[in-house]
Amino acid sequence: MIYYKIEALLLNFSDLSEDGKRLAPSNDFSAKVQEVWEQSGQHCMICVSFISSKKIVLAAVSEAPSDFGKTLSYFWEHNSFKVEKTEVTEITFKLLDMMLRNAARRDYIDDIDTIYEQCGLSAFEHRYTRPDEQILPAACSETELREQAGSILCEESLMPELDRIFAGSCVPGVTGQPVHYLVASDSPEIRKKILQILAGALFQAGRISLRRITTFHCFSDQTFDEDYIETLFSSSRGGVLVADASAGFGDEAEIIQAGSDSLLSFCRVMQKYKSEVLTVFCLARSDTKSETLIMENMETCSLIKLDEQLIKGEKARDYLDLLAQRHGIEGTEELHRVVADPEKNFLAADLQEEFDRWFAYQLKHRVYPQYADFSSARENAQFRKPTGSAFQELQKMIGLNEAKAVIQQAIDFYKIQRLYREKGVTGLRPAMHMVFKGNPGTAKTTAARLFAQIMKDNGLLSSGKLFEVGRADLVGRYVGWTAQIVRQKFATAKGGVLFIDEAYSLLDDTRGLYGDEALNTIVQEMENHRDDMVVILAGYPEEMDRLLARNPGLRSRIAFHVPFSDYNAEELYSISELVASQKGLSLDAGVKARLIPIFEAARQSSDFGNGRFARNMIEQAAMKQAGRLVKLPPDSITQKELLTLSADDFDIPLPAGKKPRPAMGFAV
Repeated sequence: MIYYKIEALLLNFSDLSEDGKRLAPSNDFSAKVQEVWEQSGQHCMICVSFISSKKIVLAAVSEAPSDFGKTLSYFWEHNSFKVEKTEVTEITFKLLDMMLRNAARRDYIDDIDTIYEQCGLSAFEHRYTRPDEQILPAACSETELREQAGSILCEESLMPELDRIFAGSCVPGVTGQPVHYLVASDSPEIRKKILQILAGALFQAGRISLRRITTFHCFSDQTFDEDYIETLFSSSRGGVLVADASAGFGDEAEIIQAGSDSLLSFCRVMQKYKSEVLTVFCLARSDTKSETLIMENMETCSLIKLDEQLIKGEKARDYLDLLAQRHGIEGTEELHRVVADPEKNFLAADLQEEFDRWFAYQLKHRVYPQYADFSSARENAQFRKPTGSAFQELQKMIGLNEAKAVIQQAIDFYKIQRLYREKGVTGLRPAMHMVFKGNPGTAKTTAARLFAQIMKDNGLLSSGKLFEVGRADLVGRYVGWTAQIVRQKFATAKGGVLFIDEAYSLLDDTRGLYGDEALNTIVQEMENHRDDMVVILAGYPEEMDRLLARNPGLRSRIAFHVPFSDYNAEELYSISELVASQKGLSLDAGVKARLIPIFEAARQSSDFGNGRFARNMIEQAAMKQAGRLVKLPPDSITQKELLTLSADDFDIPLPAGKKPRPAMGFAV
């Protein structure tokens, strides 16, 4: 289904005012809309959206371009219009809706609901369900399309498909879609360019007849039934319908489940329209879950995967030089240092980001040196004191003075590295990864979460998300799986913080097993992602020291060792007060004298839980308080007694004795 806007100059219609409100009685436009609809065999709707003595604008909906020309001629004749300089433009549903609503306001149509129902577009009538659309830009030649494919480093997958598209059909007159597509990239801009190149080639080759591309966002916070998806397909006959599942990675379980359900519904309806609608699935590069879901529900449909290629060394340098050449400037040694490591792989989006940063510096210092003294907005922001609620929350945490100091140092150091890059100095690029070493209950995970958000709040990382994984999340069941799983986890955490808890559990008794494979891949990915994410390895101090000694490559990539010391008795009491207040409780005056000796004794135990121990003491006291109060007459209990824990509510735990801490994971 295709939507049109038709503009023309009127030569014989002067019996109305310039605003088009005073019409001749013989021109009942609303009645003639239905007459034209019936004459077209109910395949084409045309109505007046605006008319003056000099100009007329029409809105039209047609099942196919072939139905439209004859019906438009009939419309002109049936209304006795003489026109010249007619311009016909394909438009989106959004613009069509605006034109129809304008026609309704001027009484050029009787009922907009009837038109939508006749055209099969009722599902789009409400504003919140309108599809996301774009119109292909002006037609490009085959040569231009190939050049565009090369500019985004998609030659390996996209070029062969362009060859197949432009090879044409061996049997003239047969219509249908032999294949559909899956576009995989982490960059929205790259996905958009691949889609435009693909659709442009298909339009030129006659495989699609619409320039309109409609996108269905699977992982949306809206709920779509199959009737809506059916309307998407039926209105996209002859065109391209995109199922965008690129937002499949997230931390909202409800949205993820709803997105999977929408994707399944989309795949089911697709089977009905597979010959009439060209379907493109768009995914994040490492979203194997959604890709598997799609593949398993394709039945007889064939999918061709289009994605970016990784380049390195000389080819990566040539690509940077090509970007510089397009901007009329020559690449410098500083730019080339970005790709100095001959073994490091890059995607087009990675190189574009590095180039943009370098070029911004060149504009201010080489092209327009009069602006060299002006800092970038982000650079100015980075030298402010760390801001945001996460930073304040970290500072308010009880104890952890050493950890806070090192985290502050890490934030400052990260700012300096970004400043180097702002200044065009790309050679200084030390890793920013960290080790959190501390006993259980010392708030390592909480500090990591706050650190991630601080980096986001201060513009140092693009995402404020913390992705927590352990051995079970990184080690595969079979040979060859582990490296792939680790790479997927790194891709998911790009722009954020990857927190590997109990990292020492990756050590196996024997070298060369799955744990070593995971560690070796982690080392490689830490190097590949040194600019766009922070990896935090966490665990007990002694075990973490053994891990770093086992893998020197890992140690060399750790910039900061953050100690999380055990809490002293006073700090544990402060934690107890905090936990109690979070539960709406308070501690009476005698509780501190009771708890301090308990905490002093507990700190000597080898299985001491630090903050968890303090939390457990409050929870156990709350239960004992309940047992104490329930024995009293209800009328005698005051609100203060209900909300106050007394010293008698705290039992002295039985001594645990000096026993060695049980081994975690695999011993060396």
